[in-house]
Amino acid sequence: MQVTLWMIPTWVQRALSYPISLVFPRMGVLMSSLTRDTFELREAYADIEAYREEYVGLMMKDNLDVILCPASIMPAPQHDIPSKVLCGVSYTCLYNLLDFGAGVVPVTKVSKADEEKLINDTQKLINGINYKKATIGAIGMPIGVQVAASPFREEAVLRA
Repeated sequence: MQVTLWMIPTWVQRALSYPISLVFPRMGVLMSSLTRDTFELREAYADIEAYREEYVGLMMKDNLDVILCPASIMPAPQHDIPSKVLCGVSYTCLYNLLDFGAGVVPVTKVSKADEEKLINDTQKLINGINYKKATIGAIGMPIGVQVAASPFREEAVLRA
């Protein structure tokens, strides 16, 4: 759905964003967020730059060299699943938007006990995707942590 969304003209997406947001709120926001012209694009870049400065300022205030966070919401899903779970890339999208240097480091692997917990979990869907089906059979696959650092601080990511 997300890939074909980019093929729809922006004015159609904006016109349909409100009715779609009533059923699929995140999709509605996504559809209304694309820029229409160069002026809007420049405004968007200015907003991103301001957000980056604020984010880096808060990191400096708290004396943070790097940020550690999950790389994904689930362990090694089947290859077609990440594009269907928009919230699954939310950890990586932020640092791409902010132009931060980032990398993923494996810290452990999915164990038989992890898979048994997954099978016994009562939550069935994440954004309409059956994540149990998507990740079942991932025993031995790596689970990573993402390391992100401010722009031009890639060496801090590599050191971590």
